[in-house]
Amino acid sequence: AAGERSCLVVDAPNIVIEAVKPAEDGSGDVIVRMYEAKRMATPCTLTTTLPVRSAVQTNMLEEEIGPLALDSDRIALQFRPFEIKTLRLRM
Repeated sequence: AAGERSCLVVDAPNIVIEAVKPAEDGSGDVIVRMYEAKRMATPCTLTTTLPVRSAVQTNMLEEEIGPLALDSDRIALQFRPFEIKTLRLRM
């Protein structure tokens, strides 16, 4: 009766959410890996229904690169052509 929905949504059709998983360090954080698929520089917004307190960009080994601005339930991102981004969402 609850219907269907996604807890993570991007607003650009060429941005693909490739993986959603728990962080490797056991912290309870959620790792989201995304990539740009059509060789286009693209701004996009990731919207989530998860109770996120903060967000950071990481490298592929989940090492922190820098903080991301979290506006309520939205994170603004900018992708280069074929770029892969890894985000750590802290609950």
